[in-house]
Amino acid sequence: VPPDVQGRVFAARRFIAQITIPLAMLVVGPLADRVMEPALRPGGALTAAFGRVVGVGDGAGIGLMLVVAGLTLGALGLSGYLRPAVREVEQRLPDHALAAADALAAADAHIGGEALLGSEVAAGSAETAGTPTP
Repeated sequence: VPPDVQGRVFAARRFIAQITIPLAMLVVGPLADRVMEPALRPGGALTAAFGRVVGVGDGAGIGLMLVVAGLTLGALGLSGYLRPAVREVEQRLPDHALAAADALAAADAHIGGEALLGSEVAAGSAETAGTPTP
């Protein structure tokens, strides 16, 4: 991200990340209370499948939700690591400061080369005019 827009980009990114927190609370609370907790009470629909993992009774529904969230985040992290483009991003993308320094050095070399070429041309035209070159 170019330095002149980094503040805007990072602020927008942080806003998007933080706005999901209250949205998650609005969804997860009712989901846990109305769906998951009743499903993991004795005789509930998910007791046979997940009762051994998180138990049965109070708190088991939110426990299952935490296990599922942890496994999902672990899978997302692993999938990112398995992709070379994500895993090698530090090597593939140059640091902005280094890229800017290289561009500046290239521009200086280009300008210096033109200035040298220009002085040689001027010297050559002065010699042809019979004037000594400095």
